[in-house]
Amino acid sequence: MKYAPYIIGMLLLAGSCVPMIAAADNVIDLPPEGSDMSSHRCDGGIVSVGDHFRLVAEKCGAPLDRGNMPHRKYDVWVYHTPGANFVYYFAFFNRNLQRIYAVSCNKSDPYCE
Repeated sequence: MKYAPYIIGMLLLAGSCVPMIAAADNVIDLPPEGSDMSSHRCDGGIVSVGDHFRLVAEKCGAPLDRGNMPHRKYDVWVYHTPGANFVYYFAFFNRNLQRIYAVSCNKSDPYCE
């Protein structure tokens, strides 16, 4: 994961820090072949669209990657469980989860390794 030289705010989570604001130079574009979901089960519980980023971080832990959607003011967190067939993109706006987007893994997806 890469972060900007400075981070605006940090969330302490089980000994690690989850920055609230993504690095400005890390752009994550959502693949076109995914599906929207209203909720997702993480190891710590179920998260749903509308949940605050702190609750998502508590239930899902630190994301695999973080960035911003191109041309939009969404903070995107990327999750993948090793061995699973999907990558999940969580898009936040005003610190609330606005979109959960699931994409089937393929060989060219670096998050599926």
